[in-house]
Amino acid sequence: MYYTDHIQNTAVLSKRLNVPIAIGIGDEELVDDNTLQSMYGRGAMGKILCYFSQKAIKSNPIEKFKPTIFLKDGDSLERFGIKGKILGIPGHTKGSIGIDVKQRDLFVGDSLMNMLNPTLSLLYENKMQLELSASKISDLGNRVIHFGHGKSVQNRKWI
Repeated sequence: MYYTDHIQNTAVLSKRLNVPIAIGIGDEELVDDNTLQSMYGRGAMGKILCYFSQKAIKSNPIEKFKPTIFLKDGDSLERFGIKGKILGIPGHTKGSIGIDVKQRDLFVGDSLMNMLNPTLSLLYENKMQLELSASKISDLGNRVIHFGHGKSVQNRKWI
């Protein structure tokens, strides 16, 4: 069974693909209980999404898994055969990370979203950190932004 949120698919995908699990430092506590960090909604749509996300979390428990790789800002991915590095972009969660591949493609998870239109995440743990991370992403310049939810777009000013 697959779910709509990333963390709910972690154990299934790790087993199916026989790959280790990596997370950003700061999100370790979410592995055992993803309700430990408070989540807030940005705007009316964010509040609705937050309500339904929290409801889904309670009704769809996460299959237990154990991360073996802990990533932080500036880490190189060369040892995994990827020409890229980790970008710390907290705000959605404490340990939110992005993956900057060849300085062309940036995978941002849920730090930015493109559900209805490209924007800052509608869900956040820390709004100030989310906005600082969005500025950090904007400052990278020419990149294709790949979201955890939604179609990819060119980088831009996010706030």
